[in-house]
Amino acid sequence: MTQAAAATLDIRARDLTGQKKFRVSSISRQSSVGEVVRGLLGRMSLGTKDRRGQALEFRARNERTGRQLLDSELIGDVVEHDDELVLTPRIHAG
Repeated sequence: MTQAAAATLDIRARDLTGQKKFRVSSISRQSSVGEVVRGLLGRMSLGTKDRRGQALEFRARNERTGRQLLDSELIGDVVEHDDELVLTPRIHAG
């Protein structure tokens, strides 16, 4: 593995329904989970507003581990090559 390849990850991403699936290459391991999620939202054409016009926030779950990832975590610390991230809207009760 080259040094450049070791500094990046290839992952898969999908929405909660499984209808929108993407393969993403060369993500910097130093990117935060939040940065990766924000970058995926546009590519996946996921809505950014709810029915009332309020901003939607999304979080990522690592399908392999079943763990919800924090926006502040480094992607290289919580994801392995070819892991699948499932993007789900954050639910705010109340």
